[in-house]
Amino acid sequence: KIWDSETLECKKTLSFHEFEVFTLAVSPCGTKFATGGIDKNIKIWDLATLKCIDTLSGHITGIVNVCFSPCGKKLLSTSK
Repeated sequence: KIWDSETLECKKTLSFHEFEVFTLAVSPCGTKFATGGIDKNIKIWDLATLKCIDTLSGHITGIVNVCFSPCGKKLLSTSK
């Protein structure tokens, strides 16, 4: 879910993962974020539009952590 930190209202529920989401990371520039979950996929999102802009696959088990590099050009991920 995306929440407004001032009004505490839910602005949007993201439901593009097939199962639970375990991890989320915001890019250093603040324009994108990545989510990962039990469906073994990483989704890249546009923070302004809240739309999924890419899906990364390749893990054979669920994603438990995603992290952008300090420059924001790389995304690291780990699975179970």
